[in-house]
Amino acid sequence: EGFGVAELSDGKLLVSGITVGVSSWDAIVIRLNTDGSIDNSFGQGGTGKTLFNAGNNTIALSNELHPNADNSFYAGASVINANGDTDFAVFKFTQGGILDASFGSGGVFLYDNNGNNEQLNAMYVNANGNILLAGNTNDGTNKRGLIVRTSPFGTVDSGFNGTGMLEYDAMAGEHYINDAIETSYGKIVAVGSQGSGNDFDGFILQLNTDGSFDANFSGDGKQISDVGSSNGIYLWKVLETNGNILTTGNASGTTMNDIYAYMLTPAGSGVAEFSNGDVYITPSISVNTMDMRCAALQSDGKIIISGDLTSQDFVGNNTIAVRLFNISLAGLSQQELSTIQIYPNPFVVSFNVNSAQTVEKVVLTDLQGRAIQEWKGSSIYTLNEPITTGQYLLQVTTDKGMIIKSVQTK
Repeated sequence: EGFGVAELSDGKLLVSGITVGVSSWDAIVIRLNTDGSIDNSFGQGGTGKTLFNAGNNTIALSNELHPNADNSFYAGASVINANGDTDFAVFKFTQGGILDASFGSGGVFLYDNNGNNEQLNAMYVNANGNILLAGNTNDGTNKRGLIVRTSPFGTVDSGFNGTGMLEYDAMAGEHYINDAIETSYGKIVAVGSQGSGNDFDGFILQLNTDGSFDANFSGDGKQISDVGSSNGIYLWKVLETNGNILTTGNASGTTMNDIYAYMLTPAGSGVAEFSNGDVYITPSISVNTMDMRCAALQSDGKIIISGDLTSQDFVGNNTIAVRLFNISLAGLSQQELSTIQIYPNPFVVSFNVNSAQTVEKVVLTDLQGRAIQEWKGSSIYTLNEPITTGQYLLQVTTDKGMIIKSVQTK
């Protein structure tokens, strides 16, 4: 089963997960060529894959990958140790798929939180080579969020919260940290969910680099997203976009099954242009269960959120994805939007943009967002070559922001 994928600088792909054998379950990483074939120059014995565990561990599941500039990479995993409890683990590999003995102990870093069961949900490597591991720890009574930071050499970084680790327990039932990043403005942001039954709240934590809570973020370093006791907010991913925090997931319960996105400023307030922070998207089909565990930013700033759902309209589990525009309307009122006109529309080879604002750039794209042609500093826009008759999108960037208009060719 595959759980992680990452692209290397040369376009090849790493895929990680778990492989089940006769006597053990091992983590596995496979390297693929750009055409999708197995890269037999990688791994053990020219197989294109490497299987790995840690000492006396009998089960390892690798769900996180981080390639380095030289195509060496880290693989994050949860492993079951000889005592039967689960630990955080990071494996460092050379570009050829062999464990790098200079990291940790023989290429492996293990973290056991006092014999508890740890589940790794996310791994993030910062510019200094420190590794953030995020997930949860369970002592049999309480499930708490857990963040661990390593040094670049695979040892516990005691500069983080004095011990190298931080437990998050808001005394609100179970706590799960599902993702964590370090932002461009020098903060650590972790997201997840806390609660029990249907009453789960999403939480966003902002920490200083020393592991202390950032009091400038919502007053205490914490922000909670709550939709009532009959529904829950489940935050799975966190990203940084235009200096803001974007977290995504789903809002699910007895009365709602929505895809969810929440954008905050570094101070913890909702971004006004992003529907005042919260966006709920209700699928057009019936939903029984839904988990939106994946998110990514496109190069043009659009937001992809995806996951799986079950529905009475379909058999089994099904994939669902939604794409959102970013806050491209920032600073433009509806009145100002209405003053931007494209004419003629439909057009053949040329069109005009009439705007009360200063037009800085115009980009024509297809409906998938792929750029066809770009213009700067012009009022009349002419195609370099004919395009197929149909519907397209026009991204108009002004001195006050960007808007997107639908256009037709004939």
